[in-house]
Amino acid sequence: MEDEPKTVVVPTFFPTFFIPRDLSKSLELRRAREFWDRAFMGVTPEVRNAPPGRDLSDIVNRLRASSAVDVLDVGCGLGRWSVTLARARFRVLAVDVSFEAVKIVRERARREGLAIATAVCAAQELSQLGIHVDAVVCNSVLDHMRPCDAEQAAESVAQVLNPAGLAYVSFDGSAQGGAGPEASSDYLVHSDGSWEYVAGSRRGMIWRFYDDAEVRRLFRAFEEEEFTVAASGQRRVWFRKPIEARGGIADTVSDLRSEPAAR
Repeated sequence: MEDEPKTVVVPTFFPTFFIPRDLSKSLELRRAREFWDRAFMGVTPEVRNAPPGRDLSDIVNRLRASSAVDVLDVGCGLGRWSVTLARARFRVLAVDVSFEAVKIVRERARREGLAIATAVCAAQELSQLGIHVDAVVCNSVLDHMRPCDAEQAAESVAQVLNPAGLAYVSFDGSAQGGAGPEASSDYLVHSDGSWEYVAGSRRGMIWRFYDDAEVRRLFRAFEEEEFTVAASGQRRVWFRKPIEARGGIADTVSDLRSEPAAR
């Protein structure tokens, strides 16, 4: 069993360098890490080595057109996007709240000879990495946060992006959080609209549907370049950080809260 990760500050990109984060100071982050560690520990080798769930040529082409070099993959999970971007010759830093996920990415990068830097870091704490990047990709990550945490994550993205930097974020459609094979799993619905699973293999997972207006409010300090809806209902959005900073990233937490929902 590997030792618990210790805090290390990242001064710049170091290919294949492992930069762990100590999440013990935040109960919410520790709970998130525990759930995702448990989830990734159960992943089979076949799933670990599978390609991305969709063609990422549009992502690669958009980043190239923007002359991006350093790309931060937030909530990298199994590293499928990080691997694709590294193969496309971007300098990639892959971060995730899960120590287990980062170990999987490190091993795959080593096995495939790819220079992917890694860090155990929550999306809400990106500024503590001490870096600035040309682009951020954040695929289906903020859906697993309550509004207060999603706000912090949006602020963190702004803090690490260079002026005029690109951010790609995606959000699930309204049915995706509970329409999977375990839709019968028990969950609580909090007053802010967040689902918290309390049974089954999803126990401990947070999921929340953010409507289009909420997505735009979270990133209202950015310039929206493209907002598309996939056949699955997933929203895929490109934002660009203005050269001159604007005021607040998101509205107050209360503005993102929904009325209490019934199960």
